Order: sequence, then C-alpha cells, then structure tokens
Amino acid sequence: MNLFGMIGGPSPPSTASIPLFEQGEKKDSTDLQIRSLVYLYKRLRICKLASFLKDGRLKYVDGEEDEDNLYFKKLDVLYNTEGFKKKLVEENYRITIDFTKNKFRSFCILSEYPSESLTRPSSPVKGQSVNEEFSEGYPVLKDHKEKKSKGFKFVYLPLQIRMNDLTSILANSDIYIEHFSMFSLEERYTKAFKAVKLVIDSDRYDNDKVVNLTLDEKELIIRNYLTSVAFAIQVKRIYLEYMKNALKSNESKKEPASPKKLSSKPSISNISSTSPIKLSSKPSITNLSNDLNKLSVGATPKLKSKPSISKLKLEELYNPVAAPPKSPTKSRPSRPSSPTKSPTKSSSKSTSKSASKTSSETSSSSVDSDLMKKCEWAVSDKLAKESVKLQPKVCQGPRET
Repeated sequence: MNLFGMIGGPSPPSTASIPLFEQGEKKDSTDLQIRSLVYLYKRLRICKLASFLKDGRLKYVDGEEDEDNLYFKKLDVLYNTEGFKKKLVEENYRITIDFTKNKFRSFCILSEYPSESLTRPSSPVKGQSVNEEFSEGYPVLKDHKEKKSKGFKFVYLPLQIRMNDLTSILANSDIYIEHFSMFSLEERYTKAFKAVKLVIDSDRYDNDKVVNLTLDEKELIIRNYLTSVAFAIQVKRIYLEYMKNALKSNESKKEPASPKKLSSKPSISNISSTSPIKLSSKPSITNLSNDLNKLSVGATPKLKSKPSISKLKLEELYNPVAAPPKSPTKSRPSRPSSPTKSPTKSSSKSTSKSASKTSSETSSSSVDSDLMKKCEWAVSDKLAKESVKLQPKVCQGPRET
C-alpha cells in the first residue's frame, strides 16, 4: 500500500498537475486551486499561524515548528507545499501584523465553483475521515484536527459583477477579520471602493452597471484591498500604542499636592496682632503669584523627543515615531465685530470659552494628524526596506577608477 492508501482517500493520478499558485490569467484550474488550498490549510496549520514570521519562516502560536515530515513528503510534492510557503512569506508586507493568514484568505476568493468531479485531497491526519463537506458550493476548510475553521472559507467573486456588489464582497470578506474591532465596516467599504477605483477606469465604473472583469483585474483589485487594509491596520496599531504610552507618561508625571506645604501656611490663631514681625512672614501677593507660576510650569508634562512604544511587539518597532509638536498656547478670543454693542459679562465669558474650545480642538486635531502621518511614514519606510531585502543580490563588476 502506498502513502496515499495508508493515509486514506483516493490516490491522485500519476499525471496530476502541480499547482504554481499564480494569480490572474496564469492561474491554476479552479479544481486544482481548491484541492491545493484545502490540503495546505490543514498541512501548514494556517489557523495556528502567529501574527508575525520568525526569521522569514512561518511561526505558530503553539510554539511548534513546521518541520519536514517524510509522512507527508509525497503529498507536499503533489501540492507544491514549498512553493506555496514562498508565496506567503517572500513578500514585503510580511512585516505587517497577520499578513500571512490574510494572504491565504485572498487565495480563497475564486471566480468559479468547483466541478462535480472534484475530489478532496488525501487527509494528512492518519485515520481521519475523508468525507467531503460543502458550504455555499465550496468545500469546508478544516484544520489539522479535522475541526471546522472559523474565519477561513472560500468566497465566490464572479467576473461579471456590479461595482457595488464587488465592493460589498470585499468589505464583508474575512480578510483581516482578526482586527474588525478596530477597523469598522465603513472603513473597509472605503478601502474596497478605492481598491476598485484604482483598477476600473471611470468610464467603465458604474455602481449599478454590470462590468466584465478580466482575471488580472480581479486579482489586482483583491491585492489592492489586502495591502491597503494591512497598511491601515498597522499604522493604527502604532498610533494607538503611542497615544496609550504618552497618556501613561503624562499621568505619571503629575505630582499630587503636598499636605505638608498646605499646613505650613500661617493660621489666624498663630498670628499675633501685636507682632508685626510675624505678620510680615505671610507670603505677599507677588510671592504667591510667583509660586503659582512655578507650580503651573512644573505641572505641564513634557513629551520626550523619542516616545517609547515598549509594549509593542519587537517586530512592530520599525523606527521611532517622533513626538508631535507641543500644542500652541491658546490665543485670546478676538473682540466682537460689532462696534455698537459692548458684550455683557455672560456673553463675553461664553465667547471666551467657545474660542478656547475651538482653539484646543484645532490644536489637538493638528497634533493627531501630524502623528498619524509620521506613523504612516514609519510603516512605508519599513516596507521599502523589506522590499530591498527581498530583492536578489546582483553581482557587480569592478568599479571604474
């Protein structure tokens, strides 16, 4: 009995095609894609992948390594396991969180249903059942323990489709489902809309009109959506972590009022009316003003030039995000434009509060925008460096002198 018979299930034909996992016009047949992805989801334990790679290799949350196993050797060759690994990891976006898992999900968006003759690949788990289970026209993905997966499934995206339906399919797909709590459906719709607009010309774009997509266009739209969401989530994570650490730093620098200092203030009972010397020890208005100024200045927290993002995982510390500029001092409210009427005390106070609030909100918005841009730059810079790292080394000739 050969290896396939030992594991169970039908033996693959000797002339079986080897999947290349190309997308677009060069894609493998739909049946081959499905058989390969069903096997590789189980074999590579996709649902157990960690958020980041380890030295450019797949890493798992349970700490187990993906080692070569003679037990699966023939199946690994048949389904080109090593080739698929390269497709997942040799990618500059691998530095973003959970990208490997979500790139696998992008492979599962198909434009055809499987044929009736589709057979499931042999189970890589000895003794497990090989009975096929379908959902919405596609095989159900199951993990290495034959458990149904959550957040991983095949999705049908036809080539003849209305643009609003295409946007909806992408936004409601499981791509980056791990981060839906911080990336709303509205944000996903926006990303999907932009991903489509980057590929479909404006003269072809119509929400209610059916458009005929090419396989290359479909692949590019999915790619645009995947990478734009990956980028946005990574930026947001760095931004939120910075703000959290900045808030903690500010709170730790606030010093509570000392009760000893308050008790040192002279009481009325201790002041003798016949003793001018004791009366002179009472702090003057000038001294009190100076003391208040010192307290005011001392209580203002100063942001470090290079904020710490210590709780981010090491892989996310791309480069330090510079601290935002200090908020400018609140400008005084401008005088009312009407020269005939002088404002009452209540209206003047209301105007002052309104102006101060507007100034504060504008300042905060400016700081947030500046910090967000720096976070975006940090991720873009890391992606560019990762692209260079992945480029094959080119042999250079001797320099001309």
